[in-house]
Amino acid sequence: MKSVSVQWWMIVVCGLLLSSCAARKKPDTPTVPPAVTSGTGMVHPKLGIVVPANVNPQLLAGLEKWRGVPYKLGGNSAAGIDCSGLILQLYKEVYQQQTPRTTADLFARSLMIPVDSLQEGDLVFFSINSQKPSHAGLYLWNGFFYHASTSKGVMISSLQEAYWKKYFTAAGRIKKTNATKP
Repeated sequence: MKSVSVQWWMIVVCGLLLSSCAARKKPDTPTVPPAVTSGTGMVHPKLGIVVPANVNPQLLAGLEKWRGVPYKLGGNSAAGIDCSGLILQLYKEVYQQQTPRTTADLFARSLMIPVDSLQEGDLVFFSINSQKPSHAGLYLWNGFFYHASTSKGVMISSLQEAYWKKYFTAAGRIKKTNATKP
């Protein structure tokens, strides 16, 4: 009798183990389906935000290319990049324009504009632990901007996030000069 109950328990345990091995693991993070739409565009599967129907294709390619690159102070490549280096690279690749290399110079060369006038390619400036702008991002659309975060690398953030609201300093548009001809 004892051997029958031991065999029965062994069969039950083996059956449970085998069935658990065949179970599919659920993904850790939800994926955004590429066909989710809003009234004005689609949620981009890699970027996770609604992209306008008339988005600049060169900008979209640049966003995909640089997304996730780690932050590196003074960096200017896919191995590591800082906020002004990212703006320099995107302006060169997307708009065929040269921009200054530092946040201070970007700020000095920008025409200040109201936040409600921001357009794709404008700049947003933040003063973090400083009286002067110490961080910059490239404005996208609908309150989103692209920047190199010191903790998360190149990413998209919203001007509506409490952190960015707290440190927001100004919105600017690069002044056209001989060095920034389209």
